[in-house]
Amino acid sequence: MLAHVPFSRLARLWSGPAELARPLQLEWRFATVRWLGIVVMLLGLPLIGLAPERLRLGYAVVVLAAAYNLLATRLILVQHPLVARVS
Repeated sequence: MLAHVPFSRLARLWSGPAELARPLQLEWRFATVRWLGIVVMLLGLPLIGLAPERLRLGYAVVVLAAAYNLLATRLILVQHPLVARVS
């Protein structure tokens, strides 16, 4: 599956934008790993045999995680003062 994705694209995804400060590059990598976890959870939730109400709760947690990660990624990209404090 990943064999069709050029390595350079994966490296760019891992590194993030070039203008990010070093601490923000680390946050970018954390966000990338969180996106991977969100995708794995989306794929795995239906396979673990949860009751319907628990499955909905599981999806709600994944939606909250995705919203948090989307917001964090956006703040990193615009280098908002909440995340851009470099000391």
